[in-house]
Amino acid sequence: MLEKRTDGYHNIETVFLRIGWHDELRFHASETLKMTCSDPELPVDERNLCIQAAKIVMGDVDLGVHIHLEKAIPFGAGLGGGSSDAAVTLVACNKMWGAGLSSTDLAAYAAELGSDVPFFLGSAVALGRGRGEMLGALPVPNALIDRFLAVIVPNTKVFTSEAYSGVQPNAESRIDLRELILEGELSDWRRHLVNDFESGLLGRYSEIREVKEHLYSSGASYASLSGSGSAVFGVFDSMDSAEACCARLPEGYRFWVGPALI
Repeated sequence: MLEKRTDGYHNIETVFLRIGWHDELRFHASETLKMTCSDPELPVDERNLCIQAAKIVMGDVDLGVHIHLEKAIPFGAGLGGGSSDAAVTLVACNKMWGAGLSSTDLAAYAAELGSDVPFFLGSAVALGRGRGEMLGALPVPNALIDRFLAVIVPNTKVFTSEAYSGVQPNAESRIDLRELILEGELSDWRRHLVNDFESGLLGRYSEIREVKEHLYSSGASYASLSGSGSAVFGVFDSMDSAEACCARLPEGYRFWVGPALI
């Protein structure tokens, strides 16, 4: 976290990584714009980013589509599930309706929907600056080659506003994040790569702190909060060790295990 901006947002520096945990979206021709979802707790009205994305592409023209979301990624966990769904909706509706929006147009609309939505239109690894919407594609980090991830979501919910309120911005004496990600080993990440949200959240939420401790005690070479949480991920040398870690989780915790790079 670098600094708070005059518009109420924060300037950040972060790294985005696409993983294999995904939702499934289906788009069907319809006379009206409507949405259904496999998870009854998720709103499917104007509060949903998919509906907002479709309306942006629609513009002033009265068009319709039935969007069905098979929800797999836990929402409100700092994993970008809703943002990735919105990005896919932009692309799908642009194609379905023949709106003719360019990649530049789509990126601009994505930034209106959310700071991390533009990432899901681009490369699998990216450095994010500004609100997170200013992206620079990154090569594959050496530290993640032939490595595996365990991503764990405890039963704790963290509101983004709460996470930001607990961070003290600091733009000075910061590491070169790009160099650390691309050239550092996991041991370097463990010493120097810190999610600034952790300082306020790990002390407040014992479940999140215990998940991170569990990842390390299970053999993770590096572990960190994902975004503003509550998900925590660990990097492992083998799929077996990542799966064994998740097999020992408390009941009700959701998780995903897979290759670090896709």
